[in-house]
This record gives sequence, structure tokens and C-alpha cells, in this order.
Amino acid sequence: MGRRALLISNSTYLHLPALKSPRANADALSATLASAGFKTHIEYDLPQAGMTSTIKNFSAEIQPGDFVLVYFSGYGFQDPDDLADYLLPVNFDPKENSSTGQKAVSISYLRNPLQRAGARMLILDACRPGTDLPEGLGFPQAPAGTLVAFSAALSQSAADPPGGGVNAFTAALINAIQEPGSTPGRVLERAQAEVARISGGKQLPFFLPTPVDEFYFTKPLPVPVSVTPEKVVVVERKPEVKPGESRENAKERMFYVWIPPGTFKMGCVPDDKQCDKDEKPQHQVNIAQGYWMTRTEVTAGAYGKFLNATGHRKLPKTQTITGQGTELPVTGVSWDDADAYCKWAGGRLPTEAEWEYAARGGKLDSIYPWGNQITGKMANYFKSEHKKPFSETVPVGRIDNPNGFGLFDMAGNVREWTADSYDPAAYSAAAPSSGKERVVRGGSFNTSDKDLRVSARDKLDTAKFDNQTGFRCVVPTLGSN
Repeated sequence: MGRRALLISNSTYLHLPALKSPRANADALSATLASAGFKTHIEYDLPQAGMTSTIKNFSAEIQPGDFVLVYFSGYGFQDPDDLADYLLPVNFDPKENSSTGQKAVSISYLRNPLQRAGARMLILDACRPGTDLPEGLGFPQAPAGTLVAFSAALSQSAADPPGGGVNAFTAALINAIQEPGSTPGRVLERAQAEVARISGGKQLPFFLPTPVDEFYFTKPLPVPVSVTPEKVVVVERKPEVKPGESRENAKERMFYVWIPPGTFKMGCVPDDKQCDKDEKPQHQVNIAQGYWMTRTEVTAGAYGKFLNATGHRKLPKTQTITGQGTELPVTGVSWDDADAYCKWAGGRLPTEAEWEYAARGGKLDSIYPWGNQITGKMANYFKSEHKKPFSETVPVGRIDNPNGFGLFDMAGNVREWTADSYDPAAYSAAAPSSGKERVVRGGSFNTSDKDLRVSARDKLDTAKFDNQTGFRCVVPTLGSN
């Protein structure tokens, strides 16, 4: 597999404030990639025609099966009129009376050039504040199977260091690439966590958690051995798994995060005034065994692998959009469908207690996964401000920031099947119900903020399926990346 990287650094803008960091970013990342065996091509301060021709020429060199990384550092532009993101050339004039597409380069322009690659990463350090520019990027569209990363959360910006030099996002990428065993997904996760840590949570890079074929920027360390005169003893390394650590399930290519064991109070929290009777009384639950849970709702793309492998019942036609349909949460699944998928993936559906414990992410008395307040920017529900160009569900991980355990979309997008039968008196009854209805949790794109509360309970007949219900799985063990 060949390794190719294109890096574009735009600093000297003619109609926008000049930038100090892009050149330092691109130079430092290029050197790191070269050390990792990449053939790198780097360009500086390109106008629109220069950007398009550079991308075209680079794509002509790609061979089938190559691992391709494209990095841009400069200004980006979120255009609400055509629901697309653009990379700005140095001759971009925000006051020029023409469409954005006529004076900038759409991210979608990269779709065809990258298609021949075996695996792809698109890293955009383009969420900078600027005069007459919308805030950040907001429409992560890319070819299926392409890892896409923004330097800040959707519709948010992040400033460069005042004195210039490599910014926090690119520095975190470089550090993550150099770690032994650095896979593409792990690089973006580590970079995201590092930037969030050093910024005190003010900057949280966004990325679409799309699995790609196995690839290491830096090879894993060999397993150490201890040599004695009599024999060679292999020493097994068992590093402690940290809460929220992410690993990929090779069978389905979904990312899972580690949920540690612990104790929490399940049900209506003291400050919540919207609780129903079936959420009471709040009671202590012990999660004795930790588990791995899918970082997002199971996607249509992952479910398609299950269908191809098993011949399971095909789904009714669901909402798709070119290039992103596989990253939508799968819907149209009955409880039996979800249960069969999780078993195929090596696990099961979460219990209702496991779901709520994971959704809280360590915030044991919060009404919502992130706190006690909610706005249309925080989740995909009926007040969501981020549906476009989608009318119902949106790609997983697109809207909300991860909770304390690294889980996305625990509120909204689709409600999720759990393993437990529904009993309105379950919190006070001595034995669980064995009825046909199962508990669904989390609310959907079509529900109110009341249904997005962590303790909110809903139910659905096991044979029913609709466009609002999906699921996530838990597995007991996952191998180290």
C-alpha cells in the first residue's frame, strides 16, 4: 500500500487577515508524515485555480489501494445557502458579488479525486474566526469510507496562537501520529482528546468516526520478551483500559468505548421537574462489570455488512443521501433485528441500567447527558438547528459533543432499543415484566426535549419498527488496537 499526502497551506490572503500558523502547521505535519513513510506534496498560498489544479494533479498520481491523506490549513467557509463547506483560496473576497462555488473550493470537489484510494483521510484545519465569515464548518460531506476531521466542533471556530507557530490541533495530530500503534481512527480520537484537554474544553475537534481498513502510521511496539538461560518467556502487556478509551470491532468496523464498572442512582434526578411515574423512585444500581458500547448508534453502513454476512431480513427503504447515507443511524429495525445484529457483532443489546449509566457519562445528577439545559444546537430533536440537508436523522456523531465516556447521540437522533422488557413499576416492583414491549431510550429527531432526558423511559412492541428507532450494542471484550 502506497502512502501519499497532499498538504495545502494558505496564509497570505488578499482580502482577509493574514494567518501566521498554516505554513508552520503544514511544514511540521509534512515532516512527520515523511518520517512515517508518506510521499508528501506541499503547496503554499494558492489561488482558486491553483488549488483545483493541485488537487487534480495529485489525484492523477494515486494508485488503487493507496492510503491518501489530504490536509488543508487556512480559512474555511460554511455556506448556508447551498449547505456546503468550502476551503478558501488566498484570492477569496467575501464581498465579491458571486456565489461561493465560483470563488472557493468545495469539500465535495475532493470526492472524485480520492475515490481510487484504498483508504482516505481529509483533515481540515479551517475553522478560524474571520471578518465576514460564518462561524466554523457545518456540513461534513465526503466520500463513503473517508475519515473527515475539522479542527473545531461544527459551527465553531478556534483561533491560532497569537504569535504564530503550530496550532494546538495540528500539534495534537503530530503527537498522535508518532505514537506506536497509531491507526487513523485512534489518531483523530487522541488529537480530539488532547485539544479538548489543553483548551479546557473550549475547543473540541470534530470528526466522522468512519472505520477504514487496518493501517498504522507508526507500527505498534513489539511484545516485550524476557530471556532466561532456560527459555524465552513472553510477557503479556495488559495496560489499564481507561474510561472512554475507544477500540474498533473488526467484524463490523464500528468504534466502541469502554464503560467502567461503577455505582449510580437510576431514575429521576432531584432537579428534574418533568419526570413521569415510571422514572421513580430514584434508586441505586451497581454496574459490577465494565463493558464496551458502540460510540455512536449503529450505522446503516455497519448494518449492511451484517445483512451481507448473514442474509438477515432486509430493511424497508430508509432515508439516504449520497456520500453520507452509510453514516446515518440504521432505522426500520425491530427488537429482534437489533438483537440479532448485536449477537453477530459479538455482544448484545444493553440493559436499561447499562444504557442510563453510560448516557450519564459520570454526570450522575444531570438531566441531560451534558447538563441541565438544552438548546437546538445540542441534539437532533424537533427543535434541532442542524438538520439540513437532512429532514430526519443526521449522520452519527455530527451534532453533540461526546459525553464523559466518549459516547455520541445518547440524546436524540434515534431512540434506542434496550434488552429489558417494559414495566411501568419496574423501579419499585420486585420482579421485571415479561411483556412484549421493550424499553427504548434517548428520544429521537421527532421528539421533545422531555424525551431526551437521561431518565426518560419509552416502550415499543418488539415486532414494531419505524424511522425513529435504532440501537447500539455492548460487547464484553475487544482486542487492543
